[in-house]
Formats: sequence, C-alpha cells, structure tokens
Amino acid sequence: MRTAIAFNRIIRRQLQRHAAWLPVVSPFSLGDYGIYERGIFSRLGNITDLGVDFDPLPGGTATLKFETSAGLEVSLFVEGQGKVPQLPATDVQAKAEFEYKRARSFLLRAPSLTSTALSDIAGTATHLAQHPRWRRRYKLVTELLVADEATIIATASRNNTVTVEGKANVLKDFVDGKVGAGVTVKASSELALEIVGDSGPVALKLAKVRGSGRVGLEGLEAGQPAFEQEPTDEDYEPEDDL
Repeated sequence: MRTAIAFNRIIRRQLQRHAAWLPVVSPFSLGDYGIYERGIFSRLGNITDLGVDFDPLPGGTATLKFETSAGLEVSLFVEGQGKVPQLPATDVQAKAEFEYKRARSFLLRAPSLTSTALSDIAGTATHLAQHPRWRRRYKLVTELLVADEATIIATASRNNTVTVEGKANVLKDFVDGKVGAGVTVKASSELALEIVGDSGPVALKLAKVRGSGRVGLEGLEAGQPAFEQEPTDEDYEPEDDL
C-alpha cells in the first residue's frame, strides 16, 4: 500500500493525474468506473456495460522522467574504462548504478505517454446521472495516459543499488529519459515493483458525476470553465466534478 501511495504522489506531481495502479500491467480503459481510496483506483466496470457509449478523443503525448533524488547517488561505468563522468554514444557495454539510501525510492522512464479522453463529457455525465445503477461515490476515467516501453522501479528497503545495464548509447538515452527499454535491470536487494520496457496505462484522470448530471464544479457559475486542473497537494483527494 505504501508503494502505491508513494507512486500516486509522484504521478500527481509530475503529470497532475492519478496513478494507474498497478501501472502498465492493469487493464484500465477509458470509460472505466470504480472506487478511489487512498491513492488507488479500483475498477468495477466500464460505462459501456451500462449501455452508455462514448467516442474517444485522441490527445497529445507527454514524457515521464523521474528518480527519487533524496539519498541518491548515480555512478556510470563503461566496460574496459571503469567509472566515467558520462556515457559515450557507442555500442560498448556499460552500466549505471542508482544507489538509493531510502526505501520506496523510484526510477521512472516513460519517454512516450499517449493521452485519450472522453469526447462528450457533458453528455456522458447526463446519461450516467440518470442511470439506476450509477452511484455518486463512483469515479469515472475521463482520460487515460498509456506509456510505450516504460520502466518503473521501486525499492522495498533502504540501501538498495539498482543497476541498469546495456549498450552505452542506449543506456545514455535511458539515463537522459529518451528511452525506457533496451536495458536490463538488477538490484542488490528486493524490489517492491519492477517493470522494464513494457507498455500500458500509467495515469488516469478521474471525475465524479453529480446527481443532476450537470457539468461543472460546485460553486461555479454558468459560463465559467467546467473543469479546473487537479491540485497537487498529496494530502487532498483531487477529482473533477461532473
């Protein structure tokens, strides 16, 4: 649970979205609904199961490059040369050692995150508010961010060294956040989470449907924006109100 909460805080700060937990491997889809508690969204179904159809709206792309900086030391090594200040753009074997002093430290690389959103949120909210099986406590996935070839590593204990190995040119791009695959990962002790070079959901935008079905946040007058950017305070449970 602590790893999930820590990951959600990172996604909130970096992407202003909720974390998809477990990232990449969980089969979240646009239009999913469920319960959100303590940084974890638990899927109950999809609104198409309720007879509510929607059109997906393709969005742009984003990147995610993050490593827990507190108590972190990074060392680079090239075969035949030992420790080096930077990696060369060649195909010689190399490795990067991320020495984490703290537990629940993260190493994240997702150079391509693709967004898809609901195209008619107002219409969808109206249909859901009138549906007999819809409950106000449900949260709706109105946007989905899917990573292509992501690497997500989380340490389980203190003093854990995560070693990333590969060709120096590929590893250089990995360290710089340009690629998330083409490397191998090993650790000196147990990892809480290890996903290397896989693709799948990483972040969600969640919303709540008001009983009226009207689109907007409580207290907003007509003509004001229907949505506001989610706050990044990790002690607050952010959500859009539909």
